[in-house]
Amino acid sequence: MRLALIGFQRMVWLMVATRTHERKGNDMEGVNQHEPVDLIWGVADIAKVIGRTERQTYHMISSGLLPVVKQVGQRYVASRSKLVEFFLGEAA
Repeated sequence: MRLALIGFQRMVWLMVATRTHERKGNDMEGVNQHEPVDLIWGVADIAKVIGRTERQTYHMISSGLLPVVKQVGQRYVASRSKLVEFFLGEAA
């Protein structure tokens, strides 16, 4: 029951946020909307990109060894380009 309530609350929040955004207009003026977002969500997908196991990746994140990975709620997210830049900078 709690999971259904959380899902419902998220749905209501998204509906309110969408309506508020429609009333305010486009807040993304000046941002290149044609450039794709290169975000990688979740430890599993980040691990695939950096060639490590999920466990190794989670350890690196929680130890602060991957400063380009941020926590958003219960999930982790990183920019693919910043991950590549981070590791290429380390190798140089």
